[in-house]
Amino acid sequence: MTRSVQDITRVEAICRPVIEAAGFDLILAEWASDQGRRVLRLYLDHEPEPVTLADCEAMSKRVSHVLDVEEIIAGPFSLEVSTPGLDRPLVREKDFRRFLGQTARLNLKAPLPTGRKRLQGKLTDVSEGRIRLEVDGQPVTVSLTDVAKANLVYEGEF
Repeated sequence: MTRSVQDITRVEAICRPVIEAAGFDLILAEWASDQGRRVLRLYLDHEPEPVTLADCEAMSKRVSHVLDVEEIIAGPFSLEVSTPGLDRPLVREKDFRRFLGQTARLNLKAPLPTGRKRLQGKLTDVSEGRIRLEVDGQPVTVSLTDVAKANLVYEGEF
């Protein structure tokens, strides 16, 4: 396990209870880089109401305090708390299940026997750690553990 994965695992373990106690769901925590600085991004959700800017600001203060007290991250970093957005990440089985019938884009860790490593299609089923999509009119099933990254594909109008 790489250092950044270890950091994210620890961040999630410490931040998730604080976030859930406030009535939010931590969708994803990730490290990013912005003009050479490390950025810790936390994506929050809240059902059925959307997450507001005020919610993000409040959770940023709470999470920042917890991270400062716990001192689990070495070196300087910026914290960004955000909504998942229109192309929201799909991480857990329940994320895929929630968006059944919608279009998703998956990047796989390794190619399928067909050679495809990227898939885009309609989510048709999710169960027991397996995701089924309809891709180009054909059913494709992949294990959730084989997914490197997945996002919804926004198909509405702006």
